[in-house]
Amino acid sequence: MSFEEHRRRSDEQQDKKLLLLKHPNFLLALYAAGIAEALIQILGGQWDVSWHVLELVETFFTPPHTILYSGVAFSLLSSLVALAHYCSIVLYNRERNRFLLHGFIIALAGSGLQLFAGQFDYWWHDNFGFDPFLFTPSHMPLIIGFFLNGIGMWIGITYLIRYEKRMSELSLRLSSPRRFKLLQILAVLSLVALWYDLSTLVYLFTDVEGIAYTFQLNIETFTGQADTTIAFIGSVAGTAAIGSIMLIAAKSTLKFRGAASVVAGLLIGTSIAFNIGFKSIVLNGTEEGIAFAYFIPLYISFLAPVILFDILAGKRLLTAKPKTRAIGWLILTAALLGPVGTFLDSWHSVALLIENDQIFLPWIIPMLAGGFAAGSIWIGFNKVLLNKLITTTRIQTPDSENSMLRTETKGTKKE
Repeated sequence: MSFEEHRRRSDEQQDKKLLLLKHPNFLLALYAAGIAEALIQILGGQWDVSWHVLELVETFFTPPHTILYSGVAFSLLSSLVALAHYCSIVLYNRERNRFLLHGFIIALAGSGLQLFAGQFDYWWHDNFGFDPFLFTPSHMPLIIGFFLNGIGMWIGITYLIRYEKRMSELSLRLSSPRRFKLLQILAVLSLVALWYDLSTLVYLFTDVEGIAYTFQLNIETFTGQADTTIAFIGSVAGTAAIGSIMLIAAKSTLKFRGAASVVAGLLIGTSIAFNIGFKSIVLNGTEEGIAFAYFIPLYISFLAPVILFDILAGKRLLTAKPKTRAIGWLILTAALLGPVGTFLDSWHSVALLIENDQIFLPWIIPMLAGGFAAGSIWIGFNKVLLNKLITTTRIQTPDSENSMLRTETKGTKKE
């Protein structure tokens, strides 16, 4: 038996198990809450960094911390409710259907870390002051918790979309077009949250000054002696790779027109609200505040290459199938998405304001390398996993014109 035949039969068996899943709307509501909370907490974190940079923090109980830890608390509540729901509902085979709760299991681990981090962060700031660094013992578990919440919700919503597609392709009345559209919206929001989460992880581990601060080293001496070039290259290449992967993920898994542009547009809008625009308001009337305000149109213009990417990629599935020219695909990700991925990250793009025309000389190679790495990673990832998570390739079935996955039917199955 070939691998494809074995996989097809396995999927057919799983479909029969999935039919008896109860209360899909309640599970959808839980994921909607979980994704909203994952996005709220990371936006609170972004806003908190802006407060620290502007030296506005005088107490632990600031508006950004309130938003951040409210998101953490409600995320924990959603995960616990989801697990309780899973244990209480009657399933044909609980082991077969538990993948729908994998996202909440991962998010629960992240929320647990963040609860510990919240208490630790309060104690740290109370004893050592309000530092402007990411790399501190209290921030590390908090940021790792951001990532676990973000990746958990993205995995969960893609699995739930897969379930919805199965219901549609099997011509069942259980599938709802309205529910599917809501799932797509949630998938977009989960990608935005995950983009922030991954970028924050990059900044965490390349924060040279924070490392010096945490280990009680002289910051000026340490940054002067340490090889900060490695941290710089890692930061630029890392954000380029992450931005590229997120744009490719949006285009490949959300196959509606302009998917990557929508995700990038939401990232730009939230970055203006919680970083660049906020700083321009706080520093209003100063030379720096005016510079931040004038930078906003330039930052919005970074959306243009993403729109170009949407047009070039069309609605085709971005995979490493034989018909795809891998070399051309890697050149596209390196030359276009690498630089775009870096500058869509508002913390790096603000450096344009500071470094002016000298910025591209030391940044260009890491940006290209990050984009190239993203293309390579995505091709390998697609071969292993993505085909199980693809969301919106439409098919026609006898009973439904809105089925969402191209599969073999009995009439076309090859023996």
